[in-house]
Amino acid sequence: MSSNSWKQHYLSLPANKDCDRRMVNFSLAMQSSCSVAARLRNLTESPKFPFLVSSDEKKVCVFHSVHNFGGTLTIPDDKVAVLARMGDNAAVVKLNIPSALAMVEITTPTLDEIKLCTSREEVANIPVPPDTAAVTFKGSATFLPAPWLQEAILNSGEKDPVALTP
Repeated sequence: MSSNSWKQHYLSLPANKDCDRRMVNFSLAMQSSCSVAARLRNLTESPKFPFLVSSDEKKVCVFHSVHNFGGTLTIPDDKVAVLARMGDNAAVVKLNIPSALAMVEITTPTLDEIKLCTSREEVANIPVPPDTAAVTFKGSATFLPAPWLQEAILNSGEKDPVALTP
């Protein structure tokens, strides 16, 4: 049976239920103990899985249909292309591998601060931690969410991370 859109096709994949049962694998796929080569393999081995990156404008960007073209004798570095956006508006983009797979250490609001919030507006108004605050997130600049979370994000139609907060 064909689908009317990439999103509908992706969300109906039979493998999604199996992947949801192995959700921990998605958390481990991009962790700092993995080499860059392993993170690249984890990102490209299931090309239909969308992955998320935060843009400079503090928006959630969805990329999908990852393809690793590999390297050549003269330029051995991997060349990876992805589709940005979905449907007729999708555009092929060359993935900047060092940026996408970089490990980052950032200071975020604490989980306790977020739990105290009763609305999205309160989450949005949490003060930015000072530069001297302890690092609260160590991980990849790229997030590979499990299918149930991918579905929730894709169905929301939101690009603002705060709007994705329940």
